[in-house]
Amino acid sequence: GKHCSVCGKTIVAQETVSANGHTEVIDQAVAPDCENTGLTEGKHCSVCGKTTVAQETVSANGHTEVIDQAVAPDCENTGLTEGKHCSVCGKTIVAQETVSANGHTEVIDQAVAPDCENTGLTEGKHCSVCGKTTVAQETVSANGHTEVTTKAVAATCTAPGKTEGKTCSVCHAVLTEQKTIPAKGHAEVVDAEIPATCFAPGKTEGRHCSECGLVLAAQSTLEQLTHAYQRWFPAGEHAHQAGCLRENCRHTEYTDCTLYELKAGEENFFVCPVCGEYNRGIFDLVAKTACENVDESAIPYGELLVRLLDTPFGTAPVAISFLDHATAPRFALTLAYESAGQMMPLRGTIRLSLPFDGTDDFTLLRLDGEQWTQIPFALENGMLSFETNQAGLFLMLPAK
Repeated sequence: GKHCSVCGKTIVAQETVSANGHTEVIDQAVAPDCENTGLTEGKHCSVCGKTTVAQETVSANGHTEVIDQAVAPDCENTGLTEGKHCSVCGKTIVAQETVSANGHTEVIDQAVAPDCENTGLTEGKHCSVCGKTTVAQETVSANGHTEVTTKAVAATCTAPGKTEGKTCSVCHAVLTEQKTIPAKGHAEVVDAEIPATCFAPGKTEGRHCSECGLVLAAQSTLEQLTHAYQRWFPAGEHAHQAGCLRENCRHTEYTDCTLYELKAGEENFFVCPVCGEYNRGIFDLVAKTACENVDESAIPYGELLVRLLDTPFGTAPVAISFLDHATAPRFALTLAYESAGQMMPLRGTIRLSLPFDGTDDFTLLRLDGEQWTQIPFALENGMLSFETNQAGLFLMLPAK
């Protein structure tokens, strides 16, 4: 339409045009939270902006509290007091406050002295609560061994030896082990037998070690030999002699005779039972003579010598005090156990047996000092036997 701006008269009249109606748009609902209210859904005209459906206020939800746990402080780190926050929006409701760190509680780590093979440590420190090292221990070098030499031991014949070794004088560790050297064993040497002689003792064969001198088989002493005399022979002046029969011994022994004296007729006779000497020659030895003990151990040491001589004094009679007649002996017999030319006394009664080619028609007498003793006898199968406790001179007088 048009109108006059001066007078206001309508020049072209305006006609009514129908209203358009609102163009509605939705106002989105707003959800409430912990602290803020919300809105319900509404509407307004997007053209004119007029609210067609008003939004209503929705109350705030309020906080959902959860506890924030306290954190204990340690040696180096601070802690926190207990607090609270909303599990929905996360807002802190009770703030956690910082708790100061405790600080370390120091203890000393003792120094470790080094030894020969192992390193040591200096003194250090650590916290007895958390274990953290506050002063580090430093390594101290090992001292090393102090060597001492153990001398080698030479092996002997019977004992093993050892090689040289080394040990530490501080810790006694074996640095070079001593090895065993086997015993060498004896070097056997024969000690030759030294035969005993009539002039010196001898020795049996023995053995010794030429290395150590140990006697392995001792030499026993062989007693010096006594002379082994051959038959004794008259040497004149009522002495007799005999040479030694042992090899390489040329010794001749002289010793006095043991004389038995008697008177036959007008002549004095002497007889030595050892060498057989008498005034008119030598009494002959009787072979195959036997002697045995009647008393235990009656036979002495020595060689048995029995001598027999037929009609030793010829026809010269011998007077016997207890006989009523004087008669010439049929036989004279001597008995002796000889050692080194001497007669050894009997130590009891012995029984003597000797071959005899004759009859028993005689009396057997033994000279005891200046007296005669009659001796019982037996003659059987050509053997004459009798017992006596003394050696010496015996006469066989024919029966009257």
